[in-house]
Amino acid sequence: MPRTHAALLSSFLLACGASDDDLVSGSGGAGAALATGGAPSPGGGTSLGSGGTTPGSGGVVAGTGAAGASGSGTGAQAGSGGAASVAPDLSHTFDEMDVAPGEEVIGRCQSWTLGNPTPIFVRSITATNGGGFHHSNWIWVPDTAHPGPDGTWPCAERGFDQILAGAVGGVFFAQSTQARNETQAFPEGVAFEVPSNARIIGDVHLLNTADTPVRTRLSFDIETIPEAEVRVRLQPVAYTNLALDIAPAMKTSARMQCPTAQPDFDVYYVLPHYHTLATSLRLDVAGGPMNGTNLFTTTGAYGEALGQRFEPPFSVRGATGLVLTCDYENPRSTTVRYGFGDQEMCVALVYATGRKSGGQANLNLSTTDVGGVHQTDGLCLAASL
Repeated sequence: MPRTHAALLSSFLLACGASDDDLVSGSGGAGAALATGGAPSPGGGTSLGSGGTTPGSGGVVAGTGAAGASGSGTGAQAGSGGAASVAPDLSHTFDEMDVAPGEEVIGRCQSWTLGNPTPIFVRSITATNGGGFHHSNWIWVPDTAHPGPDGTWPCAERGFDQILAGAVGGVFFAQSTQARNETQAFPEGVAFEVPSNARIIGDVHLLNTADTPVRTRLSFDIETIPEAEVRVRLQPVAYTNLALDIAPAMKTSARMQCPTAQPDFDVYYVLPHYHTLATSLRLDVAGGPMNGTNLFTTTGAYGEALGQRFEPPFSVRGATGLVLTCDYENPRSTTVRYGFGDQEMCVALVYATGRKSGGQANLNLSTTDVGGVHQTDGLCLAASL
């Protein structure tokens, strides 16, 4: 039988040097997976700003705001990062892809080998696409991983799995559901590192709900900063609830609590991911003096850029965990699970100080109906490096 994502995550992190102490089961929770998607097409172009070599796409598109996004941190900025438009110093346009009317495409990957002899420090990324992108998740890995020519290819053909890739490398960019223009940005002097000799691989999920064909492609415009100017280095923290049990003809509140990799950390960016039945997603602090404090809440609409930048950062102190809760209203006569198409998701990507970590729920500790709301509490398997 194929192993679950949780088993893959734990075994791979152990292989990468994480100890048994780094793998922690939470009392209700989820995480470490982002949503999936992605397969074939040719083309693409790249341009480097200062000292760039090959021609390609350019131009920065400012991100749009996310209605309904909110945060408890002073100075939290809703929307797609809130960064001012600046000339990118690294750009790339991926292959065009065709999506037929009513077609949904998953399991398709696109790759871009950076050819960077030294590490780069990423402060902001603006992604634009021509529509048809349900969502996409982009991971940096060593350029020796998943060998083969850049372009578009079936993910399974080269054994690409987002969770395992994220353990080897790290999250580069995650797209809000059906957002066409989105900026993931951090304050001045704040960045995450992409090591030398890296490759960016995206797992893309395409969906065309129109009655006409869509030809689309995605472009990145990236602002980097010199290492000497980096004052805060960020790591990704990802939470996913795979144990969704969204009851028919009623409201559902899906909760999961994951232990944190350390009690003290600062949050600079949060990106939620869900589908059309979701009414809200929130992150709350668990344990310590901040127990129950809301870190992030969004009721932003499907199709908007929902990422939120915190400036100043949201400082978490003395925490033992984070609680991810997704609320849904299901008018259907059938139960909805985690998945593609007309199914749902509950995912949060966080960029924060501290250790790279994540967690996910594959099963629920409890399910109860209280006051007309179906309540579930997921068992979290968490890991950190």
